[in-house]
Amino acid sequence: MYTVRCRAVALCIKAVFRKAQPAALEADKPMRFGEVEINTLNYSVTVAGKSVPFTKKEFELFVYLAKRPGRVVTRDTLLNEIWGDNVVVIDRTIDVHIRKIREKLGEEHLQLIETIKGVGYRLRAEE
Repeated sequence: MYTVRCRAVALCIKAVFRKAQPAALEADKPMRFGEVEINTLNYSVTVAGKSVPFTKKEFELFVYLAKRPGRVVTRDTLLNEIWGDNVVVIDRTIDVHIRKIREKLGEEHLQLIETIKGVGYRLRAEE
C-alpha cells in the first residue's frame, strides 16, 4: 500500500516539474520593447541590433521595470529591491541610474521609461 502511495506522489511531483519547466524557460526568453531587447541569460541589452553595455545595477534596474511594464514603481521599492536594506543610498541614486539608462537607450527610446513625478518610474507598456 505504501508503495502505491509513494509511486502516486512521485508521479505528481514529476507532473509538477514538467508543468513548471515551460514557465522557467519563458522567464529566460529575451524581453522586447520595440527595438530594445533585454536578455537576462547573458546580461545584455541591444538597441536596434547593437549591443549596449550596462552596469550591473543599471541592468538590474532596467530588468525590474521591464518585468512590470505599465506599472508604476516607487523609488523606495526600487531602492529596496535593487540595492537592498543593508546599503545606504538616497532616492536620487535611482534618478541618476535612470538617466544613464535613458542615455544608453538613445534619443529614439528616451520615452521607454516614464517619470511619474513625485512617485517613481514605469516602463511604457507596448501599445
